[in-house]
Amino acid sequence: MKSRYHIAVGAIISALMYLYNYSYTWIFLFFVSTIFIDLDHLIDFYLETGRLTLNVTELSETLASRRYSLIPLHSIEVVVFIMLISYFYLPLFAVSAGFIIHIYFDSRYNNNTTNNWLLLSFKIKNWKTDWNGCNNPD
Repeated sequence: MKSRYHIAVGAIISALMYLYNYSYTWIFLFFVSTIFIDLDHLIDFYLETGRLTLNVTELSETLASRRYSLIPLHSIEVVVFIMLISYFYLPLFAVSAGFIIHIYFDSRYNNNTTNNWLLLSFKIKNWKTDWNGCNNPD
């Protein structure tokens, strides 16, 4: 899903949260998390190319051409971890909710499957790729 749509969805849900009297802290954290979860795409781009870019087209085209991407903020493990931490600092629950909304719309409109939501599946896929691609001397 394109960034502008993530911003629009985040703004609409944040407005609904405002109507239901959520705190400004929750609304802000939710809105920001629906957008800035994509920072892990910048890290993935850097690991792939060795440089940083803020050019959305270049970023999208480079990462779309890859079979697997390492985007840890888009994983269930991170969302669950943030939810657990929110037990001690409740506003972090708004961050996990923002991540979930973002991941949902990514999966709905980017044709992702739930297999891409797990860091563990990323490691397994890459291990299989590395294993099958190696030249075994035996």
